[in-house]
Amino acid sequence: MLFKSIKINLSIFILLNVVYQAKSANFNQIAYPKLIYSTPKIGSNSYTLNELDSLSNELKKGWVLKADKEVKYLFYVLVEIKITKFNDVGEAYVFFTNNPTSCTNSEQHEIFKIKFIRERSKIHDLEFDKIRRRKARQQGNNEPTNEIETTLLVGEADIKLSHSSDKYFTCLSYAKNNYTEIHKTELKFSHQGINNIHGQFITIKDLLPIYLVVIFYLILLFFSALFSGLNLGLMSLDLTELNILKKIGTRKEKKYATKIFPLRERGNLLLCTILIGNVLVNSTSTLILGNYLEGLFAAIGSTMLIVIFGEIIPQAICSRHGLAVGTYTRFITHSMVYITFIASYPLSKILDFFLGKEIASTYNRDLVRELMKQAKDGKGIEETEFKILTGALDFKDKVVKDIMVPLNDVFSLDINSILDFETFKLILHQGYSRIPVYEGSKEYLVGMILIQDLLLNDPADKVPLRAVIEYYKHRVLKCKLEDKLTFMFDKFRKGDSHMAFVYSNDVDLDSQDNVVLESVGICTFENIIEELVQSDIKDEADTKRERRKKKTRELLKGKLANCTVSNENLNIFIEEDHSNKPLISPQIKKALFFFLSSSVRPFTKQFISPKLLEALLAKPDNMIEKRNLSGNDEYLYEFGVESDYFITILDGNATLQVGSEGYQINAGLFSYYGIDALINDDEKDPLECIGNDINRKPYKPEFSLKVDNHCVCLRISRKDWKDAVKKTIMEQMIQSNQGETTESKKTDMNESFKENV
Repeated sequence: MLFKSIKINLSIFILLNVVYQAKSANFNQIAYPKLIYSTPKIGSNSYTLNELDSLSNELKKGWVLKADKEVKYLFYVLVEIKITKFNDVGEAYVFFTNNPTSCTNSEQHEIFKIKFIRERSKIHDLEFDKIRRRKARQQGNNEPTNEIETTLLVGEADIKLSHSSDKYFTCLSYAKNNYTEIHKTELKFSHQGINNIHGQFITIKDLLPIYLVVIFYLILLFFSALFSGLNLGLMSLDLTELNILKKIGTRKEKKYATKIFPLRERGNLLLCTILIGNVLVNSTSTLILGNYLEGLFAAIGSTMLIVIFGEIIPQAICSRHGLAVGTYTRFITHSMVYITFIASYPLSKILDFFLGKEIASTYNRDLVRELMKQAKDGKGIEETEFKILTGALDFKDKVVKDIMVPLNDVFSLDINSILDFETFKLILHQGYSRIPVYEGSKEYLVGMILIQDLLLNDPADKVPLRAVIEYYKHRVLKCKLEDKLTFMFDKFRKGDSHMAFVYSNDVDLDSQDNVVLESVGICTFENIIEELVQSDIKDEADTKRERRKKKTRELLKGKLANCTVSNENLNIFIEEDHSNKPLISPQIKKALFFFLSSSVRPFTKQFISPKLLEALLAKPDNMIEKRNLSGNDEYLYEFGVESDYFITILDGNATLQVGSEGYQINAGLFSYYGIDALINDDEKDPLECIGNDINRKPYKPEFSLKVDNHCVCLRISRKDWKDAVKKTIMEQMIQSNQGETTESKKTDMNESFKENV
């Protein structure tokens, strides 16, 4: 408040000095009342004084304000009277005319009343010692100096001027006594002259109505958003990426990429066009907003609107959908290229000269591999696909040494071997389709035989292996440890051979074709394919070999753990794997099905459907095998011991012991026991059989059934049997409902047909 008071007093002091200097000058040039100063009142919109026209470079003297808009102005008026009390101030009026010299025809203008302000006016108040007195000396032609008492009055008025191409000048009127309505027509106004810039006003008006200005501003904001989004969306699209999308993208991506590629191809021209357009619309929108808001508010408002709606939102959208946005707005972009061609084309050529034309990005194998890894982590490709792709990328750098099979792991035959029964058995046991042949030592490979070469040979003929080798003379490829897999792939692909003998790098293979060299391993076409797809290729023979090796390892971990025996010789002591072999043959199972479904009451169609009975018999847990090898008796049923299962003998021997005397009867094939464990004689309906078992009498056999040596039987518990019965009842109910629905539909169709006829 103190600073504000000091500022006001300083302004008043300056004005008083202006008044004093004016009164001390040629007094004949002063016409009272005199307008000393005028300004828009604090809080109103800001207006300019002495504005320089940007087009004509002409200085507009006076206040520049908008036409047809009411503005509150402060007027500092100097009157030729000494006023000691504010109540004696009187009244003042003002109007504005285009006449630069006189104030005639005041009745044709709108007259505004000036309301004086006590706090700002300088009244000669003796009571409070606020006398502000100035004496002006007027020197006429040989006349004595006169002293004139004046008072500075400050008032405010709401003025509103219509638009005029000419400048407005101020006309003031003051009277100490208040006017009545009748006396207002007799007002005498004093023209404030053409040199008083504070008494001159210049009116301006908007080119467009406010609603059109808003629409135009929104259009500019839209273009600002468009150019900002295209700058990110289009310029971030690589030419290589667009070419890829044109070929392998989706239908929409192909369409978008094809249409946007010609525009994106000239990158520097597109960049200059977008940036020039963006700067142009942003600058224009800022000027428009500044014409309606004050400086600080215009700056903040323009910044917020452009940042939010012209930068953040469009760039967030175009970063995700830049291709689609660029395609649908390509006509606007083409138009801007032509509009800004004069400026953008030279700039683009300068960029092309100094920076060069835009180069499409390329991808090396490491980058492609990393892209594939990112796609795999993002679930874009499967693990198998990733292995195949990485295998193909690394395939060029792999050599034969990385995939070859060492000779210690190679199954081969001596060329002096005889193709008898034992040799055929050994070949069949290994399961290979191509077998290397050596002479003397395994390192000296001389050829190979194919398994089809032996189809017409009879083991009883005992044909020498050398004769077979010399007859077929299969070509075998040779390679070195450091040969590239791509080179071997081309060789194998030609079909001459799918097996190659591998030699060390210091061996000259070309000059020693007829010499048997010492090899270090073999390489097959299958090894290369496995390396390419990064996965093992297994056939039936591989599965059998793995099973034998597993059995060998299990045996070596047991009693033979401390023995040194080769796996090849140990295989003859290992039995075939029967873990997955069924206990009964399919013929026995089929006969059992017909026997139970026709002869055993709990398994007839009344209780279990044929389909569910087959499923029940196929359940592995229902087939059991009992052996009595330890000498201890193995019982299937024991006398008086509660049991809840049904048994049928399918293979082997069992003895039935009946009565207290233990009378023994041989239990033969398909003999069955324990029907009462599943169903009682008084249970006639399937619904009665699946009821609650709490009140049901448990089954206790009055006999014993003992396994002799070995026995295979079918055992079905009451729980499994009840589940099958329940499911059968449910299926029957569903079929019954479907049948009723079908019959009702047929009846409706017949009735409809009769009505139409």
